[in-house]
Amino acid sequence: VARALAIPAGALLVVLEKLTEWCSRMDFLYFYITGAVAVGILLLYPLALMALRTRRYKGFAVAGCWVLALSVALHFGLRAGTVQVTAAGSVPNPSLVVTSGGKAVVIYRDRRTIWAVQQAMQEQGARDCVLLIDLRRTSQTTEYVGLLQPYEVVIAQEDFFSHSAWQPLPGVEVLVQKQGEGAIACVQAGGYKVGTATGSVNLAPYPALDVYVAGSGTTAGPYGALLVNRPPPGWADASAALYVYENKAVVDIRPGYSMIIKGGRYGAEGE
Repeated sequence: VARALAIPAGALLVVLEKLTEWCSRMDFLYFYITGAVAVGILLLYPLALMALRTRRYKGFAVAGCWVLALSVALHFGLRAGTVQVTAAGSVPNPSLVVTSGGKAVVIYRDRRTIWAVQQAMQEQGARDCVLLIDLRRTSQTTEYVGLLQPYEVVIAQEDFFSHSAWQPLPGVEVLVQKQGEGAIACVQAGGYKVGTATGSVNLAPYPALDVYVAGSGTTAGPYGALLVNRPPPGWADASAALYVYENKAVVDIRPGYSMIIKGGRYGAEGE
């Protein structure tokens, strides 16, 4: 009997494995859980184990509802007003995705980052792109229009401005400054500044940046923490702290409280 049942059981296991692999390739089947909600779900496991051992299933149901309710309330309470700046994409020029309150601002630097930008927005629950700043030196493609459907698009190299500012999200200001053929973009939130650039730029006349997301261009001037992809650019100070990431790094800004860099590795070589 065991041998006879093993054959259909093995076939069902193969089907389940293939179904799981198929589902994992579809972005809309992902459900991202982070923060206090994830902690609350983890707490349900020991509660369920206790319920099985003590046979107090009603008590588990009541306790589970309270744990989930409190975790959701704590999650949204702690996330209120938080601004996230994600360096999306594993290419030398990652794009920046600024999210807060279910909306996003994208500072676009490479067409190869479009899928990483979409994933970052999905992970952070941002369904609307209210502003997209195309910071590329040659903006010949507009694939982001159909994929992100931004409310407003600004192409830095075509709009002849030396310095412009936007306030697309509550408590968030985005500054763009052109320097010759290059351009600098800065996101200001809660007193912290996260910046990036294209081309050769000088940060000296610009407001001091707390975090600078480097690219393939050459940069001069002061900055705080440095976010780069491998390998670090030749102009970077080897003795400076480099947060090297492989796929993405997220800067969490809590206005009036703190700024935390997640997903980065400390050290000039990313070790």
